Amino acid sequence: MPNEIVGEDSRIGWSGTISIERSANWIMPWRIPIKDRALFAKQLVERAAMPAGVKLSFLSDADWINIKCNVSDDRSPLDLFINGEFRKTGGTVGVDEVRFDSLGSEHKVFEVWLPQYGEFRFGGLRLSEGSSLSIHESDRLSRWVTYGSSITQCREADSPSLTWPSIVARARKNELTCLGYGGAMSS
Repeated sequence: MPNEIVGEDSRIGWSGTISIERSANWIMPWRIPIKDRALFAKQLVERAAMPAGVKLSFLSDADWINIKCNVSDDRSPLDLFINGEFRKTGGTVGVDEVRFDSLGSEHKVFEVWLPQYGEFRFGGLRLSEGSSLSIHESDRLSRWVTYGSSITQCREADSPSLTWPSIVARARKNELTCLGYGGAMSS
């Protein structure tokens, strides 16, 4: 039987978020302070609900993982990195779970880059039977915050790790917080 991990599990690390919204069944990362969302323009709030530059991280020996999420008709994929190396992209449109398999049974660092476009509500993980899970303490000492509009949010990038902010952050070994909001400057 697979290991069922709830979204609230403290062994799952979050980076790139400004705040987190919680419900009984999911966690949603935000790129603005969620308690202050009424202070922002509607269009900016819509874009801040999209987790550009946000990633999950944890340590595990799982050979496969399923990432539970809300169903969406318009959203970018997820990217999986293992031990800092790109492994796979997983489509998120029309599904409530994204599966990554054939990952090997050795202990490794998982980093899951969330979609740069489209809302993403994280419902937890399902890990291969008997696999371990522990917190990953990042060795990246520097944080990098990018500001901008659609050029910084990068909706048209093929996947979240291929946005220019994520490419630069990984190359410089920085933790990224992306405050690029597509369309935020238009009326």
